[in-house]
Amino acid sequence: MEQISTKEKLILAGMDEIRAYGIEGFSLRRVASRCGVSCGAPYKHFRDKEDMFGAMIRYVRDRWIEEYNNLEPTGDVTADAAEYSLRFVKFLLANPHYKSVLMIKQMGLDSPEGTPEPGIGIQAKRIFARYRKETGRSREDVRARMFVARALAFGAALTLDPDEDLKKEGEEIVRKAFIAIFE
Repeated sequence: MEQISTKEKLILAGMDEIRAYGIEGFSLRRVASRCGVSCGAPYKHFRDKEDMFGAMIRYVRDRWIEEYNNLEPTGDVTADAAEYSLRFVKFLLANPHYKSVLMIKQMGLDSPEGTPEPGIGIQAKRIFARYRKETGRSREDVRARMFVARALAFGAALTLDPDEDLKKEGEEIVRKAFIAIFE
């Protein structure tokens, strides 16, 4: 089994901390305790809580980019947008501790503070820009569809059980819902 660094342990424990206590109740002291390190150890890796939040966002973003890079475009922009959206649901179901990090709005999800690289939303913007170009839909129409797709993705990730609901039948229902958004 691969050994993970103290910094990664702190990031993962921080995600659990947000899920358990929210942003307002977040405690670096509890995160350190969960990792079995001193209460000063997080400060060796992060300037403060906000810096740690940014590191969590970048961590999730990097994992999603790995997943996204495995998507093979089919040439059918509707199918590709639906598959992208379904893959995002599966990503969130496989990594439930990431959901709380994605809800950190104060940090700016698409461009975490102090991070010159694009955030997790850049892949969605690319897919939807292609969708707009190939379908000739207006910017407002595409933004509305993007909003509905994101709402469905997050709603599905919050309500589905990854071990039961997203088997073949459930996956097909969610895929059809995404296709309906983009048709």
